[in-house]
Amino acid sequence: MHRRSWVCWLLGLVAAGGVAWGQVGSDRDLLFAVNERLQADPQLIGKRLTVEVSGGKAVLEGEVETLAQVDAAVLTTGRVYGLTSVVSKIRLDAPQEDDQALVRRLEDAFGRQLALSLAELSVKVRRGKVVLEGEVRDARLRLAARRAAAEVPGVLAIEDRIRTPEVADELIERSVQGLFRRGDLVGMRGEIEARVRGGVVTLTGTVPRPFERRRASELTEGVNGVRKVVNELVVVPPSYHVPVVRP
Repeated sequence: MHRRSWVCWLLGLVAAGGVAWGQVGSDRDLLFAVNERLQADPQLIGKRLTVEVSGGKAVLEGEVETLAQVDAAVLTTGRVYGLTSVVSKIRLDAPQEDDQALVRRLEDAFGRQLALSLAELSVKVRRGKVVLEGEVRDARLRLAARRAAAEVPGVLAIEDRIRTPEVADELIERSVQGLFRRGDLVGMRGEIEARVRGGVVTLTGTVPRPFERRRASELTEGVNGVRKVVNELVVVPPSYHVPVVRP
């Protein structure tokens, strides 16, 4: 669509009351945007989810079958500009299996991914809570293992005890800072600083959406030597306003 045609179309919507200028941060418009995204997410089709937005804070409720679907709902919601936080009160509604059956399903899930099948990982389950242990050469396998476990129905929680090679704090800090300097390549925006002490990485600064705040922790956990991430990032939505189109 040419610029002139696009402007005419947009002005027509304004005249018809279909566009709300300068209200993208209002709770009503944020709620509309969140619902649009959730309905379009292929992992959440047919799921019974409800959303409340107040003061830029989104609260998700409803039922899904897996932790992966909970994560999908939180991440999808967190992509909406104007939100400052996302809280999940989503319940898991899946048949509970005995612990040994769940261990077998988790081992099968890991076996379907070559990198995980070759890793020296052990899986323990107690009343639906999964504990992952072992040692990997690439910390990104920790994330892959958690994601694979989260997709298995019946998993209620995941504790990651997987170890990675020891790395000096200054090298960890350099690696983490390097990730955030290449923000466009790793899907990140914001002004982020990392401090490292004893393998514990503290992230400070600002990001535009809850999505980037969550993504920053995951990227940091994928760096060898990182033992823990303390996320002190503050979500500061963009100051500009975008027109919100309603049907």
